[in-house]
Amino acid sequence: MKKSSVISIALFVIFTISGIHCDSQDSNLTCAENFDGCLKHTDCCSGRCHMTGYVRNRICLASDFSFIEPAKIQKGNCSYYEPEDEKVNQLLSKSFGLYASHPLLPTNSMVEVNHDGKTVTVTITNQNVNNNNNSILNLSREAAKELGIEKEGLFECNLQILDPNDDDYYPLLKPIGAIIIYIAAMFIII
Repeated sequence: MKKSSVISIALFVIFTISGIHCDSQDSNLTCAENFDGCLKHTDCCSGRCHMTGYVRNRICLASDFSFIEPAKIQKGNCSYYEPEDEKVNQLLSKSFGLYASHPLLPTNSMVEVNHDGKTVTVTITNQNVNNNNNSILNLSREAAKELGIEKEGLFECNLQILDPNDDDYYPLLKPIGAIIIYIAAMFIII
């Protein structure tokens, strides 16, 4: 009995004096990074957990992540990686042409991507939504080639949401738009 009390007191003193504690804002082990899945704001290192256009999909956003309202432009890093399944890549290319995945925009959205003076228009397919590289867009091989990207990895880009059918998907990128879609989906399911 005395040994366990002494050990407990010793451990308490050691942890108190050394300042060892868990703080989700300082530890990558206890908080989710940019574009990782989350359930609430405290799950994210940035403290920003946002629901996407999908009912059960919430992701962490960096504290400086934003869309520029008037022009509907998003600036950040895009990525390109070789496809894991060549057959799926060919099918998507045949169906959508140049395509990409975006963590917030709904499937079939049209986005104009700018990089180093080159521009390409892609269709959002969300084939690879779970990107772990902090990119705002994951391009297909063909779209990356159009932009002059030869090697896999991250590169700076600007995105502009296009609106061919006068459907405004931009409100979906705001939290209130996601909430409205979630509520509508609940009524449709019921």
